[in-house]
Amino acid sequence: MLERSTNEADGRAASYGKQRLDKLLGREREVRVGSLDGTAANPAYPLPDSDYETKGRADPRIARATRPLSASQLDSFSQVETISRPRRVLILDRRLDVASAFSVYLQAMGYQVATVTDSQQIVTQVRKQQPDVVLINHAGADDEPAEICRNLKQTRTTAAVPLIFITPSSDTSLLIECIRAGADDYLIKPYDLTQLHARIEMVLTRLERARQASPLTGLPGNVEIEYEVERRLHESQEFAVCYSDLANFKAFNDTYGIAHGNRVLQLTGQVVAGAVDEMGAESDFVGHVGGDDFIFIIGLTRVEAICQAIISRFDERIPPYYAHADRDRGYIIAHDRADAITRFPIMTISIAGVTNCKGSLSSFAQASAIASNIKRYLKTQHSSRYLIDRRGNCL
Repeated sequence: MLERSTNEADGRAASYGKQRLDKLLGREREVRVGSLDGTAANPAYPLPDSDYETKGRADPRIARATRPLSASQLDSFSQVETISRPRRVLILDRRLDVASAFSVYLQAMGYQVATVTDSQQIVTQVRKQQPDVVLINHAGADDEPAEICRNLKQTRTTAAVPLIFITPSSDTSLLIECIRAGADDYLIKPYDLTQLHARIEMVLTRLERARQASPLTGLPGNVEIEYEVERRLHESQEFAVCYSDLANFKAFNDTYGIAHGNRVLQLTGQVVAGAVDEMGAESDFVGHVGGDDFIFIIGLTRVEAICQAIISRFDERIPPYYAHADRDRGYIIAHDRADAITRFPIMTISIAGVTNCKGSLSSFAQASAIASNIKRYLKTQHSSRYLIDRRGNCL
């Protein structure tokens, strides 16, 4: 009963806020919208070689299962980043009555809202309030929205906060000026408040994805990777999760420098994602764990073909990243981890595949532990290889 009363109250508050804004703005019409757009292996038990499908010998150990995430824990991953507080919105509008009406509506939508009427105080208030998004409601000629955007984006402590610029003007030059000054999104009045809510959510979702993605490859990072594995386990899907990494990458990076090493990582991301895009399904997933470690989640029937394509393409494309002399002799000379002079062959790629066949996996941590053991074996080989754990005989 209490829950129903609360929902009804929220609905009345939202309706009231919307009515006040409609009255203040004098319109409720069609919206015009613009946008800029592992785990250390536990002691393990041996399995016979027949439990693996491989282009090399089988690794004889797998890790013990760890406890799976509960349904409630899985749900918390669905937001990419678990947020323990309501999202904060800071509204800049020199008209206090309009800002107050915005507040009523957005609070009913579950946001924490603060308002600022003096544009000179916006940088100070963003630092103080630490909002997730700032709404800049351009009221007319007296405001300088581009300068407000520029001040926020040029201040290090406020530069990462997304800005949504709302304007009554369809003047293209003003819109372009605000975009160049740092606005992340904009709305042209007249607008609908449900669209404003949607735009706030879109900007925040885009921000969370950007924060989690690898800045080098643009691929999703560890939070989304774990969520994707756990979600599939929770839904009892049969799939393969494959981990790839590079042999002799560190020596290459030390010899040729970080810039050249980054180009190799970008190449690897392109090769892995390209193979999955071309040969996989729309629901398949590719992520960048970090460094030279990548992960892809695919259907069981496509595992071998995609692994073979990745290995073939990587082996074909990696030699030109070496100097002619190193390429011709087939190795570089560098210091190993013990500081001894060592010959390091041309980089190779290894792929450890772990399958959830007939419910054989219980958690992301278990998949990571099994893959770590497989990768450890593959690193002892001197060519690009893949090895697929196939307990359950689904392949």
